[in-house]
Amino acid sequence: MPTGASTVRSGVSEVIGTENATKGAASVLNVEQRSLYNPTSQTIMSSIMLFINVIMLAFLALNTLSIVPRLRQEEKLTEELKNPINILLRAVPYAVITSVSFYMVIGIVKQVGALRFEANVIELFVPLFLYGFCSGLMSIVIGWTSSSPLHSAGRIVFIMLPSFLLSGVQVPYSLLPVPLQWINRLLPLSLHFKFLRGMGYKGGRLYYFIPELGHYLLIIALLASIIILLAFNEGKPKKAKENIHMKITKEACVD
Repeated sequence: MPTGASTVRSGVSEVIGTENATKGAASVLNVEQRSLYNPTSQTIMSSIMLFINVIMLAFLALNTLSIVPRLRQEEKLTEELKNPINILLRAVPYAVITSVSFYMVIGIVKQVGALRFEANVIELFVPLFLYGFCSGLMSIVIGWTSSSPLHSAGRIVFIMLPSFLLSGVQVPYSLLPVPLQWINRLLPLSLHFKFLRGMGYKGGRLYYFIPELGHYLLIIALLASIIILLAFNEGKPKKAKENIHMKITKEACVD
């Protein structure tokens, strides 16, 4: 990242300057840099890709935030809560559509904008699907308590602002305060950009990123646990009402 590289470059230059001044060597040390995967410093690999991915995340979030409120409004949520896994599976089609859309966008930008993108097409599907699935589950959690799909749309700011500011594109991860670094680790978009840089820009293979894949699975497990807890909590009042109704009905029959 240019921001992080400039910080490192400044530090190295100070050290070398001090060494040259104190040792008084006949041949001084100089700092040279090479840009291995973006030699022309094209913004299409940084700011433009950030804009594209943020827009795609916005479309994904807008559609998945309203899943539970829409079921509640259509009075189908009670049936779905009998098996909370059904709620999780509703994020799968959105993850697939997001992956296919990303392939199309990358293909267009690669052909029209001369984007350097070297990832293996088949291997790339795995992190793309996990990213879409993680983002969908996160949206479901955030939009769960909304009363209607219209109200759930306003909660998109809880997804977009942290993703835009803390995903590690605007500011390097290592320069963030420690509490914000923990938030960065919970954002699917931050992992998504790691795969873009490592697989897309540098041509890395999928098996180089086993820790990042495990990180995705941990986020999925955390979000899935939260959704299951919300589902059980949602179902408790309704079960209590049904039990009270059955009790009243029995007492009425006895009388």
